[in-house]
Amino acid sequence: MNTSIARWGRRLGTAAALSLMAAAATAVLAGPASASGISGLDIVEDSSGVNSGPDNEAYAECPAGTKVVGAGVTNTGLGQVVVDILRPETRAVYAHAYEDGNGFSGRWSLTVRAICAPDVELINYEIVGVTSTPDSRSPKDITSTCPGGKALIGMGWALAGAGGDVGVTDVIPASDHVYVRAYEENNSATTAAWSVTAYRICASSLTGLVIRTSSTTPGSGSQGKSQPCPVGKVALGGGANIVGGTGNVVLHNLWPGSFYANQWLMSANASEDDDGAPAAWHLTLNQICVDD
Repeated sequence: MNTSIARWGRRLGTAAALSLMAAAATAVLAGPASASGISGLDIVEDSSGVNSGPDNEAYAECPAGTKVVGAGVTNTGLGQVVVDILRPETRAVYAHAYEDGNGFSGRWSLTVRAICAPDVELINYEIVGVTSTPDSRSPKDITSTCPGGKALIGMGWALAGAGGDVGVTDVIPASDHVYVRAYEENNSATTAAWSVTAYRICASSLTGLVIRTSSTTPGSGSQGKSQPCPVGKVALGGGANIVGGTGNVVLHNLWPGSFYANQWLMSANASEDDDGAPAAWHLTLNQICVDD
C-alpha cells in the first residue's frame, strides 16, 4: 500500500533538501505553439519495508484523475541488490529487486516513487514496452521510440529470466526514445536465457521539455549525482548510465521529484559490488524537465 502522497507543483510547500552538484548541460526540445506545461503533480511512494529476504517489491498508485509521467526507485542494498523491474503503468509504478548472485547478508528495503499528472494535461498519452530476444548473450540493449509527434516524458525497464544475475547499467532518454542496456554481473554470470524490456511514456503538446545531463568525476567505490531542473520547470523523471564499471557497478538509486530552493531535483547513485571494479568509472544522470 502507498506510504505517502504529497501534493507538488505550483502549490508546493517546503521539502527536504538534496545537495546540488556540478553544473548541467541542457538540450531543449521544441513543442507546438498550442502546447502547455504540467502543474499540480502528485508524488506517491510505496516501500517494501526492511527485511533480509532474497527479493523485495513495491507498488505506488496514483490518485484518481491522474496518470504516471515519471518513475523512481531506491534500495538500501547498495551494490549487492539489483533492481530488475521499474515498470510504469498508466496509474501506478511497480518495482522489484533481487539480491545479487552471491547474496547479501544485511537487511534491506526497496522504495518506489510514481510522479502523477492530471489526465487533462496529457494529450496522446501512451506507455509501451519493447523487449529484446531472450538468450544468454551479455550485454543486451533495446530502444523504445515514441511515434511521430510525441515526446518521451518518462521511462522504465524490466529484466526477465536472470534473477539477480543481471543488472541495468544504462537508461538513457532522448527527445523521442529511451535506450536501455543490461549486463550480467561479473560475480554471478548466468547461462540462462534472459531479456530486457525498455518502457517509454510518451505524450504530445507539452512545452519547454528539456533533458539535463551531468556526470560525476571518474573514481571508485560509490558515486552519486544530483541536479536541478531550471526554475519554473518540474522534474518528470529520467535515467542514468554507468560508464566504465561494466558488470561490477550497480545502479541502486534513481530518484526524481525532490524540491529545494525553488527548483525540482533528481538524484542517482551507484555502487561497486563486493568484488569491486578494476578501473575508474563514472555515473551520468539524465533528467527530463517540463514547464510548470
